[in-house]
Amino acid sequence: MKRILVPTDFSKEANKALEMAHLIAVKAQQERGDVEIDLLHTEEGVGQDSYQMTGAPLKNHMDDVFMMKILAKVQKKAKHLASLPEMADVKIKPFVRLGELKEVVADHLERRPADLIVMGNREMSDWDRFWEGSNSERLAYIKETPIIVAHEEVHPKLDTIVLATDKNHNIHSALTPLRELQQVTGAEIKLVRITTPGVDNHEDKVLEELVAFAQDNGLSNCSYHTFKDNSVEHGVINFAQAQGADVIAMVSHHHNMFVNVYLHDQSFEVKEHSSLPFLLLPAA
Repeated sequence: MKRILVPTDFSKEANKALEMAHLIAVKAQQERGDVEIDLLHTEEGVGQDSYQMTGAPLKNHMDDVFMMKILAKVQKKAKHLASLPEMADVKIKPFVRLGELKEVVADHLERRPADLIVMGNREMSDWDRFWEGSNSERLAYIKETPIIVAHEEVHPKLDTIVLATDKNHNIHSALTPLRELQQVTGAEIKLVRITTPGVDNHEDKVLEELVAFAQDNGLSNCSYHTFKDNSVEHGVINFAQAQGADVIAMVSHHHNMFVNVYLHDQSFEVKEHSSLPFLLLPAA
């Protein structure tokens, strides 16, 4: 892990994401050497010109006075965050990019590939989420980059990760970011299958399947669990809380908007309602 991307609008939710990214970077540096954080702010609706917050223009079309005033304010905020004493042990590079969030992030990752995106989560109404989706949903599957969505709880130890899965097949590549996060944090992975009413799941068989799943996907330092609840979403969250977990992880498969609306991606529901950091692992 060499670079973490943190999109920011300087809200308290975005600052929580920076806190989470800093925590991971510090732990990664102990194992892998220097890790840097790209702090990326976007201004929408004004084209695709770019400006690095160090002062070096990426293009030469920044003569709009109004935009320059906005950029000056953004620079000040970003430099303040990057210079906080608690951030001094990690290199933070602030950027401001102009354009729509998803396009800007995709272009930024093309220029400066990142191993992980960490972002905040802001509550949305069901209606807004239906039509627009959250920012993390908009950024999912960009270059298959994993996303951690930071919520109000960020635990400094990061020693317990819950991985909820109902898949028995090999998704080895999708779990690479999870294995890397485990390596830099030393966390235990608690593999869990949620069982719901009316579903005939024999516990011994499920546990055998989870052991086989871990072996097939190169997971180590794991424990294996089943947990009963009324729904998968509530079960994942309740199990994580009961176990004192620090992060919840789930694999999400890429569907188009029409399919997502009707198939109901459980990973996004857990992400939306959990108070713990949520690791979204994109799979084809």
